[in-house]
Amino acid sequence: MDKSFDIATSKLIVLFTVEQMEFPATEETLLEVCSSSNEWLEYFVCKSAIKELTEAGLLCNPKNNKGLHSITADGHACLSHFFHRIPVSLREEISSYIKENRRSFKRKQEYTGDYYKNLDGSYTVVLRINDGVKNLLELRFVVQARSDAKSIYKNWADKASGIYSSVYETLTE
Repeated sequence: MDKSFDIATSKLIVLFTVEQMEFPATEETLLEVCSSSNEWLEYFVCKSAIKELTEAGLLCNPKNNKGLHSITADGHACLSHFFHRIPVSLREEISSYIKENRRSFKRKQEYTGDYYKNLDGSYTVVLRINDGVKNLLELRFVVQARSDAKSIYKNWADKASGIYSSVYETLTE
């Protein structure tokens, strides 16, 4: 893909991507979608566009929204006037890619986790389910082996929904 778009078109590509996602997205997700996975934009151009769109009020990133970017009414208006500057083939590619992967992106943002090494050599795994505004569930495990921490971390996204349901049902009986 030709990455030599002017800055205005690059910003329109970011706005169009956010609009197609239909849910607030983290900067990390936007960078992954626009730069890493598809190479529609160069990484630093995309990062700069996100920052400038937020500063201009075309994307909003409320402080209580954990870094989630959504398109504002002004952003929609801007996009509706200038979307034709994005090549048709690229608009179709973005729409198709987002439609195919929307659920995966949303799950990555809702089911988060991390692990770290403790002073005693054990590992703490922290797993969360977020609804975009607040944590619905947070679990912490202390395990002895890094391989166990890594395995728990890797399996979380696929199993989080079932675990949440099971814990909820067990505790509300």
